[in-house]
Amino acid sequence: MGEEMNIKEIENFLNKISSVICSRIVLENEEIKEIHVVSDMQKNPKQLSRDIQSILISKFNIDVDYKIISVAQIEKESSLNEDFRLKLATIEHSTNGKIFNAKVVLEKDGEYFIGISSGPHSSSNIPKLLTAAVINAVENFFGSENVFIIEDVLKVILSGKEAFITLITTFISGKETLLSGSAANGKSNDEMIVKSALDAINRILVKLSRDYQTG
Repeated sequence: MGEEMNIKEIENFLNKISSVICSRIVLENEEIKEIHVVSDMQKNPKQLSRDIQSILISKFNIDVDYKIISVAQIEKESSLNEDFRLKLATIEHSTNGKIFNAKVVLEKDGEYFIGISSGPHSSSNIPKLLTAAVINAVENFFGSENVFIIEDVLKVILSGKEAFITLITTFISGKETLLSGSAANGKSNDEMIVKSALDAINRILVKLSRDYQTG
């Protein structure tokens, strides 16, 4: 029963990932043999499988082969407008004693949105401060505060390459939604961290914009 409850907990967590509609895990001899996911069309199956792998490793210490993850996609009435995205303009950071200051500038249609963040300068805190600066810039775009919650920023190795996975929680139409984004092959860790956060948010930017336009 303990194993069954654990699997249900994992399924509930996977269901919070952006694009995931529902999921089911199949066990055999107390090992995960199959993971079946139904998703919308906003994220390609390879990306979704990679996100699932990373989340299982980081949150549950479970390492699975991508080959056991099956993704079925269905068309939804509203699709993401690929042109409706915030783009990274610049990343700046500085240190003042033990304080790390981050500044991220995002751009859309020639308009710029500045986000800033500062906090203790440590290797484990810098990724969260850079992500917080991205969130601050996006919230300036919306004209609202407290839109997002940073859950985790993870440095992982996927297919032998260094990458970053960002998990952010928000509310879409009143429903708690876990967003996941990733970035690899960037010019620097800072760039990959920022682009990972932006990747997560851009996937639901249209939906969130509708929420905040309607109040």
